[in-house]
Amino acid sequence: MPGRRVHKRISKIYLGTYNAVVHDILDKSLGFEHRSTHTPDRVKLIGELLGKEAEREAMLHILTDYGLFKEIG
Repeated sequence: MPGRRVHKRISKIYLGTYNAVVHDILDKSLGFEHRSTHTPDRVKLIGELLGKEAEREAMLHILTDYGLFKEIG
């Protein structure tokens, strides 16, 4: 699973911004249960609380964790 540095770089490359709060919410439960926070409901909640850009960043975080999005350059 990529670390925070990788998530930060990918967010800045693909979205032009980085919101640490989004990643804090998604990484609330580290270890075996970490991905239990990676749900459509959590993404929607982040969007409701922090806006559409944060919602996109949450989805990008999850896709990156599952290896579906890679760092470029």
